[in-house]
Amino acid sequence: MTLFFLNTTFNTTAFAQNATLTGQVIDRQTGESLPAANVIIEELQRGTATDMDGEYTIENIEPGTYTVIANFIGYRASEQTVELSADEVLQLDFELQSDMIGLDQVVVTGQAGMTRQREIGSSVGRIQAENLIGSTSNVESMIQGQVAGVNIMQTAGSSGAGGQIRIRGNVSVSMSNQPLIYIDGIRLRSEPYPNNVPPVGFAGRGANVQSTPINDIIPADIENVEIIKGAAATTLYGSEAAAGVIQIFTKMGSNIDRPIWHAEVEQGANFMRPFGTDEVPYIFLDPWLRTGHSQRYSMSVRGGDDRVQYYVSGNFSDSEGVLPNDTEDKYALRANFRSQLAENLYLRVNSAYTRHAIINTASGNNAQGLTLNAYRQDQNYIGSSRIEDIDQFLDYDIQTNNNRFMVGGTLNYQQASNLDHDFTVGYDYADSDLFQQRPVGFPGATQGIRSNQRWNYTTLTLDYTGTYNWRINPDLRFNFAWGGETVQTREASVTGHAEEFPGPGEPTLTSGARTLSFEDRIRIITGGFFGQSVIDFKDRYFLTLGLRVDGNSAFGEDLGLQPYPKVSFSYVLSDESFWDNSLGTLRLRAAYGHAGRAPGAFDAVRTWSPVGWGERVAYRAANVGNPDLGPERTKETEFGIDLSTFNDRLNIDFTYYYQNTTDALFNVRQIPSQGFLSSQLENIGELENQGIELTINGKIVERSNFGWNVGLNLATNQSKVLDLGEAANFSLDGNHGWIVEGQPVPVIRGDRITNPNEIGEPNLEENYHYGPNEPTHIIGISTSFDLPYGITLSARGEYQGGHYIYDGASLNTLARGVQFPTCFDAFDLINAGQSDQLTALDRSRCIPTNVRSDWFIYPADFFKLRELSLRIPLPIDLGPHGSSTFTVTGRNLWTWKNSEFPIFDPEITWRGAGDATRQIFEHIPPAASLTGTLRVTF
Repeated sequence: MTLFFLNTTFNTTAFAQNATLTGQVIDRQTGESLPAANVIIEELQRGTATDMDGEYTIENIEPGTYTVIANFIGYRASEQTVELSADEVLQLDFELQSDMIGLDQVVVTGQAGMTRQREIGSSVGRIQAENLIGSTSNVESMIQGQVAGVNIMQTAGSSGAGGQIRIRGNVSVSMSNQPLIYIDGIRLRSEPYPNNVPPVGFAGRGANVQSTPINDIIPADIENVEIIKGAAATTLYGSEAAAGVIQIFTKMGSNIDRPIWHAEVEQGANFMRPFGTDEVPYIFLDPWLRTGHSQRYSMSVRGGDDRVQYYVSGNFSDSEGVLPNDTEDKYALRANFRSQLAENLYLRVNSAYTRHAIINTASGNNAQGLTLNAYRQDQNYIGSSRIEDIDQFLDYDIQTNNNRFMVGGTLNYQQASNLDHDFTVGYDYADSDLFQQRPVGFPGATQGIRSNQRWNYTTLTLDYTGTYNWRINPDLRFNFAWGGETVQTREASVTGHAEEFPGPGEPTLTSGARTLSFEDRIRIITGGFFGQSVIDFKDRYFLTLGLRVDGNSAFGEDLGLQPYPKVSFSYVLSDESFWDNSLGTLRLRAAYGHAGRAPGAFDAVRTWSPVGWGERVAYRAANVGNPDLGPERTKETEFGIDLSTFNDRLNIDFTYYYQNTTDALFNVRQIPSQGFLSSQLENIGELENQGIELTINGKIVERSNFGWNVGLNLATNQSKVLDLGEAANFSLDGNHGWIVEGQPVPVIRGDRITNPNEIGEPNLEENYHYGPNEPTHIIGISTSFDLPYGITLSARGEYQGGHYIYDGASLNTLARGVQFPTCFDAFDLINAGQSDQLTALDRSRCIPTNVRSDWFIYPADFFKLRELSLRIPLPIDLGPHGSSTFTVTGRNLWTWKNSEFPIFDPEITWRGAGDATRQIFEHIPPAASLTGTLRVTF
């Protein structure tokens, strides 16, 4: 399936026995056939896909003269003009030239309608699913390390734990830095699901991980992914797109002679790699770690005719985690349809349902969890390191059940050959049943505690886009686009909590002696309209001008509508007559644009909290309100080049960007005499991000029976707080993540030992700024080998560096006098009465009375082997559209860490994907996995 079939609807002609086109599509350089290439009759908008031998047939063509176009992802389109007579069978073959830049590929995300890559002045990241070798269990791991400037950091090794997604760093301090997520033009929830914790008491009572909605999408259903990275490209998404946009396109049907079935069967194992020291590789957690079995089964069918095309799939997966209670089950169904309703009227419908059931072991910074009590040994909350005593924490029952239903429809009306209208309606519904229970007799909760939260979230999207294409002469063309969008989100939650049950058994909330209930409801409406014009001169000079104007229910009542302009320029220099074609293809591009990040639902309004006051009810002042509160505004400038040379064997994509965020939302203390003691968000700050993104892909060896390809992604990001306005320096997390003028966003700050390796007392430098919490440079490397008999071996790794992280887990153990492995050598000296031989760092970390959090800040540089895959085609004859392969995939098989990073893993966080900063607490690292996948197409 290629991009044409994903984004283009079909015109049809009356069914008649007339002429027939047949032929083959091959690679011009290698002569190899190109299966799944598209062959289209432009005037009729009819087409088909080639079979496994690159062959195609289009029947029932009325006599006439036609332009026939062949295209394939990664190749330049080729067209030929033919004249067909009645009953003629014409052989028409195509030889396609590879095109690593993909100037004629169609891009949808960030554009007002479908736009060719050559016309766009900003950087667009693309992932084509069919080009991925290894098997992947979720969308985040599918994207991870694939696109320069896109950082997906895992958060823990617990089942269902989602990752943090950052595109070009942090653009906000108070609001979310997660990008917007779209699927087939429908807005989805971007933020993580709620953390499964009780509504009262300590906020860490649970597994301290969050699943993410993007992982509800099944990777096997995905055709391709487009990622636009900053405000220069996201302008048309308005007040919520400053952190970038990820759009996922799922598979569609096609006009083929018979249905194509695809089945996958996968078996695998999840296991833990060492994350401690050589002496204690699993930090005392060995008795509870296991090798978990995983399995996945999927089946899909795609097909159709001139009038209706369809894609239907089903998926089931079951995975045991490495912790004793951890399991994850997922059931998914998808049905996508495309149909011609009338001569110029087309309908596309995409729908999916997912049920995601997660059971977790209590972990993280949870005094009633397994991992914390195992790490702290006999200084834990039961005063025992015996396995049978710590086993009591496995009675903590934590279950999360997510249901997700997504449906969207796009009605396309082709009013004229150069005038189109698209109407889209999308609905995304998610609900979670978050349940947890500590039974009667549980350590620390001997009378039992039970809570149950019912949470739901809906997103309703209404979108209209009109496009008009006006060609003045053969050299000059204008494309005008206009439209509007409204997005309404609703979030509701009802939670029940009960404590003190009369005895063991299966209690309900009503059987507790003390019961509480809580309810929350939020609604946000965003609406905007936009206009865009593309000026095309000679199909190589492109100037784009655009403007979106937005309103949002979260804005202050005095603010008004907010404009977001953009301008971009693209120049295909290699299309000039003076260009030497032997040099390859070269494009220059530049873009400038604005995007925003809206405040929270109630941040602008004055609020009061109803409370009990003695035996009477009362209202307590909460949020003071700000009628002028508006969105944070990010302005971005980017410049770049795209180069393909040495006969398309070397591809280089380079981008420089600079982002400036004004009106940044910071909390400002209020005058106490006004009666409001809490801080109020105000648009007073200023931030910046800048960096480069470099992608290099090369074909080192290209022969008929052997090929060697290499790839490099390099991204840098330097952030800075330019202005705090009226706010003072403040901590984001209550620990060491700070917002300080002139420092990164955020900076890790604390007292520093300046003589860590000297024997003697420590010398201190107070309030030292170690560096950013986010990586300043990320390097992704990949390589693949095309071996004889169609075997492919590939590997992909990722390095992240330049950042720092605070280790709260080690602090918590050593402050309590635990014999922790990082201090074994120091303990030997202390026990031998040689404390005077301790280094300054060991005196600070390993003597409980000296322990402070400042001593546990590390450089967090690391490299991980993200994926190692071997794909072997199987010699089974499954017909012209058939194929079968067996793939072995390993993930997270090897990790290198900075020598100053003594224990745990940099990809651990505190309470899940929604954390403002990354900190290490009592989790386990992301698990390694090994899977075998059988894929059969017939």
